[in-house]
Amino acid sequence: MRIERRVKLTKQIKREVNSIIHKDFHFPLGVILTVTDVSISDDCRNCQIFYSVFTVEESHLERETARISRRLAGKAGYFKGIIGRNMRLKIVPDVYFKLDTTPVKAAKIDEIFVEISKENTEKNAHAANSSGENNESLK
Repeated sequence: MRIERRVKLTKQIKREVNSIIHKDFHFPLGVILTVTDVSISDDCRNCQIFYSVFTVEESHLERETARISRRLAGKAGYFKGIIGRNMRLKIVPDVYFKLDTTPVKAAKIDEIFVEISKENTEKNAHAANSSGENNESLK
């Protein structure tokens, strides 16, 4: 399959999966599921759907992620059926869901950068205070 066609197909499947999720699936308050990417094999027989789970309360993240992962894996055939019906494809790919941990990793890296920035600010402030004291003692 041509690359342009595959790119177009992945975008269309991503829109379709997002639509199915928002219409047919209900999540507890404070839980958000987002489809981050879709990847289709060269022969278009397999489709990996990458998703992330976000929760308002960090303590619920692991539990909700596990629950949603089981639910999506169990409904893969349902997604395949709706994709095949709505998109009218000659070959409907088998659907596999895969948790995308990139946003979680990015948040952790962000926290590290904030920590480093705070430490540098404190060191610079301490160095400025020390040099200010040295200048006053020279007078």
